[in-house]
Amino acid sequence: MKWVSHFDSAHCEHRHPERSRRMELKSKIAMKLFYVYIVKCRDESYYTGITNDINRRIQEHNEGISSDSYTFKRHPVELVFYETFNDFTLAEQWEKRIKGWSRRKKEALIQNNWEKLKEYSVCKNETHFSNFKKKVE
Repeated sequence: MKWVSHFDSAHCEHRHPERSRRMELKSKIAMKLFYVYIVKCRDESYYTGITNDINRRIQEHNEGISSDSYTFKRHPVELVFYETFNDFTLAEQWEKRIKGWSRRKKEALIQNNWEKLKEYSVCKNETHFSNFKKKVE
């Protein structure tokens, strides 16, 4: 009698075809990469986006496919930063965070200047809690 491991895919497909298809789909999803990227546009502005195919997406930006796109009238664009993620949710959160940043903060990220990035992250608004003095009673 031949011993077959429960990890043997042929064995799994024979006994549990639905389970095997689900496992295959999960492994394809788990191996998927997502890219959060920043491009510098012709007018020197920055655009931050997310994609699962960085080369295709940059090409789309440069071809100006959608007239509703921010980069449509600002191409060609140059890829200046990207970071990869295995988890779409984390990538999306990172993209949204970067989109809320100032230009100089994005430039610090692009230049890998962590000291400046930290400096630019400190809130200096007059109404920020760190600017209030405690009342002494």
